[in-house]
Amino acid sequence: MVDFELYRIFVTVADEKNLTKASKVLNISQPAVTKRIKNLEEVLNVKLFERSKSGMTLTSDGNKLYSKIKESVTILENAEKILNDTRKIVLGTRVTIFSRIFSEAIAKYYEKFPQMELVIEYIHLDELKKDLLNQKFDIGIYRKHAEMEDPNIGFIKLGETSDIFFVNSNYYKKMNKTFSKEDIKNEIIYLSDPTSLRARTIIKYLNYSEDEKKNIKYTRNTAMIEILKIENQIGAITKEYIKKELDDGTFKELKTSFSLPKVEYGIYYNKNNRFKELNTFIKFLENEFNN
Repeated sequence: MVDFELYRIFVTVADEKNLTKASKVLNISQPAVTKRIKNLEEVLNVKLFERSKSGMTLTSDGNKLYSKIKESVTILENAEKILNDTRKIVLGTRVTIFSRIFSEAIAKYYEKFPQMELVIEYIHLDELKKDLLNQKFDIGIYRKHAEMEDPNIGFIKLGETSDIFFVNSNYYKKMNKTFSKEDIKNEIIYLSDPTSLRARTIIKYLNYSEDEKKNIKYTRNTAMIEILKIENQIGAITKEYIKKELDDGTFKELKTSFSLPKVEYGIYYNKNNRFKELNTFIKFLENEFNN
């Protein structure tokens, strides 16, 4: 008896009329496709394709076989899909909140649901609302923000983050004061890119003037961390993001006469785009962070 997989590959090559295209559809290498077609020809003792630079053309025997099995292969593939296919979840987030707060939870999720497929894309807040409404993303993990308010978008709180000002330990030892808002604005300070919620919140909370904004340098969080290990400058970052460096003494939290407001973070989702796998993922995160 011929393996069903050989018939499936045969039908795909016949449909695509090209080995390269067929290999992409089947998600196997082109040499593997060629080998399977050769195996089928040997088992049936017939030539199924005429091969040329323009592609693959069915022979008379190939046409006879195709007409007999095409419908059956399609029916079996659809049956397999109904039984085995799971819908992938496309998640939009920021590197900061995901890598330091959610990475461990995602690892646990894969251990518990190894059959699930999660696609993670890093995006700005400005894109998240539009992409959720257009169903480009199934879910967003982000800080809570008024710009995301929409009757079709829901939010589930998972926790809170704390933004802090920090310096390297050597620089901290040279300081002997508590910084006010005005003190901070007079210093060179590193922030993540201006589209981030943290940067917007700090600029608004400290009431930066346009002239004072000249003291702000923008860089990625990973670059900021490396820069401030060496330079005696101030950075602003989510406290949870540098927990390891604070614990081992690489950085110190700057003393300030004020505290930046805590910010909720959690799950944004399109209320009209809930499906089984997404519901399972949301419930998992709720249990992981709220229990």
